[in-house]
Amino acid sequence: MGSKSKHRTQAVRLARLTTVVVASISITACGSMDASLLATDATLQSAPTETGSTNKPDVAATKTYANPKERLAELERRHTAAPQDATAALTYAQALKLAGQVKTARQVLTTAHAAASTNTEIAGSLGLIELEQGQTQKAQKLLTISASSPNPDWRYLSGLGVVQSIQGKQAEAQKNFNRALLLAPGNKTILNNLAMSYMLDKKVDQAEKLLNQAKIGEGTPAEISQNLALATKIRETGPRMTEVQLPETGSSVGNSAAVKSN
Repeated sequence: MGSKSKHRTQAVRLARLTTVVVASISITACGSMDASLLATDATLQSAPTETGSTNKPDVAATKTYANPKERLAELERRHTAAPQDATAALTYAQALKLAGQVKTARQVLTTAHAAASTNTEIAGSLGLIELEQGQTQKAQKLLTISASSPNPDWRYLSGLGVVQSIQGKQAEAQKNFNRALLLAPGNKTILNNLAMSYMLDKKVDQAEKLLNQAKIGEGTPAEISQNLALATKIRETGPRMTEVQLPETGSSVGNSAAVKSN
């Protein structure tokens, strides 16, 4: 496998640490998301602008439609009528993503970002899609913009942390995961992300503590238990960690890791 292909594969695996990237990316601002992260639709709110204010709510976002296709067609019509309107673009992109049309959602957000490059919500939403696609450099630039907001969304902070973890910048990744936790205390996704960064940083005791915390309560993904088992094994056997490899498959919240030792 070539270095570029290997890097993209690693990026995709690590991207799965962030639920909003892989499961059901909520491209508009739908508030804090808890363990029920696989919801296929959410009440859409107005998208924050770069100044921290909000755009006017998009009526099409909350209106009841006979079927998803009808809703998608209406959102497309509204976006086409005002292609530079941030709220229309974000709402339409989310609907496309939920319909499995990631490529088109990416195009919509790319165009919207070109027209409003400082809009932190558009930048963050596009950044998460780029991260899902393994485009870590693009994702870093976009998520850095979104993280600079006076009121950043935890999803974008966690996404930026994933990018930094991929790049081996564990101290920076951990800083952003902790920032995300301040906004979404106890969020299992963020706890798992931070724990995996600690694992890659050879801070196994801290990783184990976080994974034990993430395991408490209902709705705990199996991957958290797998990661906890791995952390416990490393602590008990004490292998010298020389490389952490993520498996070929993963889920919406996290991946288990295999540790090589000398």
